[in-house]
Amino acid sequence: MNADLLLQHFDRLSEAPDALPRLRRFILDLAVRGRLVPQDPNDEPASGLLRRIAAERAKQLKSRKKTQLVMPFESEDMPFELPESWQWVQFVEVASIESNLVKPEQFLDYPHIAPDNIESRTGRLLQYQTIRESGVFSAKNRFFPGHIVYSKIRPNLAKATLVDFEGLCSADMYPIYPFINPIFLLKFMLSDAFVQQSIKEDNRVAMPKINQKSLSKILVAVPPLAEQQRIVARVDDLMALCDQLEAAKAEREQTRNHLIAASLHHLNQPSDDTAAFREHARFYFNHLPRLTTRPEHIKQLRQTILNLAVRGKLVPQDPNDEPAAELLKKLKSALARMKEVENIRIRKSILPDAINFFSEDTFPASWCLTNFDDVNVIVSGVAKGKNLKGFKTEVYPYLRVANVQRGYLDLQVMKELEIKAGEFERYRLCDGDVLMTEGGDWDKLGRAAIWNNEIPDCIHQNHIYRIRPAVKELLLPKWIMLFANSPLGRLYFEGASKQTTNLASINMTQLRSCPLPLPPLAEQQRIVARVDDFMALCDELDATLSASATDQRRLLDAILHEALAPAMA
Repeated sequence: MNADLLLQHFDRLSEAPDALPRLRRFILDLAVRGRLVPQDPNDEPASGLLRRIAAERAKQLKSRKKTQLVMPFESEDMPFELPESWQWVQFVEVASIESNLVKPEQFLDYPHIAPDNIESRTGRLLQYQTIRESGVFSAKNRFFPGHIVYSKIRPNLAKATLVDFEGLCSADMYPIYPFINPIFLLKFMLSDAFVQQSIKEDNRVAMPKINQKSLSKILVAVPPLAEQQRIVARVDDLMALCDQLEAAKAEREQTRNHLIAASLHHLNQPSDDTAAFREHARFYFNHLPRLTTRPEHIKQLRQTILNLAVRGKLVPQDPNDEPAAELLKKLKSALARMKEVENIRIRKSILPDAINFFSEDTFPASWCLTNFDDVNVIVSGVAKGKNLKGFKTEVYPYLRVANVQRGYLDLQVMKELEIKAGEFERYRLCDGDVLMTEGGDWDKLGRAAIWNNEIPDCIHQNHIYRIRPAVKELLLPKWIMLFANSPLGRLYFEGASKQTTNLASINMTQLRSCPLPLPPLAEQQRIVARVDDFMALCDELDATLSASATDQRRLLDAILHEALAPAMA
C-alpha cells in the first residue's frame, strides 16, 4: 500500500488506538520528505531560493557584532534522501533565532506565552494570559507577528507556534524569524525529522534543553518555494480531516458513554418493576460488544455485575430454598461453638446503628441482614517492628497490603516476617479465609480476596483483616468477597471509614459492624456461579479488546512503514 492509498483509507485507520496523533505525525513525515504533493519541474529549485536568502542574510549580519555561523556538514548527517529539487540546509540558513530580552513590567498588558500555552506536536496555541495576569517578573523575550515561538526545554514535546501578534514569551523559548514559508518551517519543526535531531543535540538529563548553537545546526529539508505553498495547503487539508475524524470519534464515544450510563443506571437502581428491569438487562447484554469498546467500559460492567449479585438481581429467588433465617441460626450456633472450642475472646459490642445502613428494600425479602461479626471470626494480623529481643522466634512468609488486590491475590513478591515462637496459629491463614485491607489510599479501602492455601504456613500483617466464616460450606467465602468488593460494600466502608486527605481506613469495630446480606445457601451458590460466568465473559472481552488494539496497532505500523519505506530506503 502506498501513501496515496493510505490516505484514501484515512477514516478506517483512524479507529486504531492512538491512530489520529500518529496519522498527524505521518502527514508531516510525508510532507517533509517530499512525498505529500508531486514535484513540479517548472518550479524554481530550492537552491535559487537559498541563494537569495543567503545574500539577504549576509546583509543583515554585517550590522551585528555576533553572527550565527553556518557549519559544514557531511552527506551522512542528512536524515534521509530528498527529491532532486530540494536541499538540506542548517536551521540558521533559513531562520534567525532571536534574543529580545525585556523587562516585563514595561509590557504589563502584552500577551504572555509560556511552554504550557502551546500544545505538543500540533502547533496550537492554547489559552494564555497577559503579563499582568501571569504575575511574571523575570526577563522575557519579546516576539512580533510572523515569529515562530519555540520552547527550548523538553524538545521531544515539539512545542512551537506561529504568532500573528506582538507579545512576550518565556526566557525558555526562542522567538524565531523564518526566511522561508513560515508555516512550512513550523510544520517541519513539528515533524519527527526535526524532533529526532533536537533530541540528539540535547545532552541534559534532569531538564532536557536545546541551546541556540545546537538548534542552529539542525538540518532542514527545503523544497522550492512554490512547493512549500502546495505542501502547506495539503497539510492543512489533511489536518482539517484529522480534526473532523477526531470530532466524529469523540461524538461517537460521547453517545456510547451516555447510552452505557443510562443502561447501567437502570440496572443499578432498585426497582419493583421486574419486567422493565429484565428489558433493560436484555438490551444491555444483547448490545454488549458495541457497548464495551474500552477497558473502562468493562470495569463498569464488572461493578454492575457485582451490584446486581449482592442485591439479588442476578439470579431468581427460589421459594423452595431453605430460608435464610434458618441458615443464619445455624451460622450463629456454629460461631458460638467455634469461639468456645478455640477460646476466642469475646469482643466489645458492635455499632448498633450499622445494621440500618441499607434500606429495607435494598435486598430481597427472602434474605436476612446480619453483621459480619455475627457469622465470622475477624482478627487482625502481625504488627511489624516489635522488639523481639530475648524471645525465641520463628520466620514465616506473610501477606502485605500489596498482595491483597480487589478480588485476587498478587503473590509474585512475597516477604518473610519474624514472630514470637508459639504465635503462628494465631496468625495462620487457612483455606477459605477472606482477607480485607484496612485502607490507605481510597483504592486500598476494604479490598477483599480469598486465601486458597497458595503458600504453606503463611501469616498476615496487621493492616489486613482475616475474616473466617463460622462454616464456610454454609457462608461461602466468595459471597463475602463479592459483597465487600461490590458498590454496596464499598459504599459502607467509605461511609464508615476514618478519612483524611486522600486517605481512608476502617477499624476492627467498623468491619465487625458491617451489614452483611445473607441469601439462602442454594442462592449463594447460584449467584457465585453466575458471577463466575459473567466475570469469565468480562475476561474474554478484555482479551478481545487487547488483541484487537494490538492488531490495529500492528496493522497501522505495517501500513505506515510500507508507505514510508521507499523514502527511508
